[in-house]
Amino acid sequence: MAQLKIDLIQQAYSRLRISGLTVSPTPDDIVLALSRLESMAAMFNSKNIITGYRIEKHGEPDPNEPTGLDMEFWELFASNLAVQLSPDFGKDVPQALAVQASLSLSAASAAIAMDTVRMVRPSRRTPLGEANTLRTRTRQRFYREPVLPPENAELNHMYVGDINDFKEDFTSYLKIGEFITTMDFLANDGLELLETDNLSPFISYRVQAVSELNVGPWQQVRIIITTNLGRKTTRIINFEVLIPVTMEGVTT
Repeated sequence: MAQLKIDLIQQAYSRLRISGLTVSPTPDDIVLALSRLESMAAMFNSKNIITGYRIEKHGEPDPNEPTGLDMEFWELFASNLAVQLSPDFGKDVPQALAVQASLSLSAASAAIAMDTVRMVRPSRRTPLGEANTLRTRTRQRFYREPVLPPENAELNHMYVGDINDFKEDFTSYLKIGEFITTMDFLANDGLELLETDNLSPFISYRVQAVSELNVGPWQQVRIIITTNLGRKTTRIINFEVLIPVTMEGVTT
């Protein structure tokens, strides 16, 4: 059975009860935890901790949606979410919980790094070998560098001409009393930014997929925010720009 986002939230609150929380979470507490959960997943993605968590991009997240996580990442999210929620209940993070969250984060990072190493392709200078050499008029003797998607986990798919709205949540980055004062956007040639808005702790923007010709299908929007405390952080959002085709396979 697929794990739901509400299951992760309940696991996080369970860890807080073990750590001394005496009240049961209210519906508002569930909404708060869901917001923290989505923000935490976005933070993991920005650090290339690829877990497969399904972040809601186009509307309000639903606690009854599947997380998309494999079981190996459940502890990572539950324990770190509990750490994120502790200050909201006026509690210091217990040492045992902090240690568990740190260990689960280290384990996940190590596992993901190992998977990345396994997927590393040979250098372009590496000979193919006789059995793998392509028998063409211009004989290929070396590996070609493949076109790969970005390393970050989240990838938005848009067709040329599409216009859509997106929102990034910086709640997990901001400290108490801190808010976003300025924002800067950069976008690849295949994307055009139509509107941007600072709704601290959220940044919203409207983007149009212009073209994937000559620029490659993998496009990025880069958001750089500065806060009232003078802190600055960068977030990169990945897009795949596609050419729409008809049912007959003719480009429209």
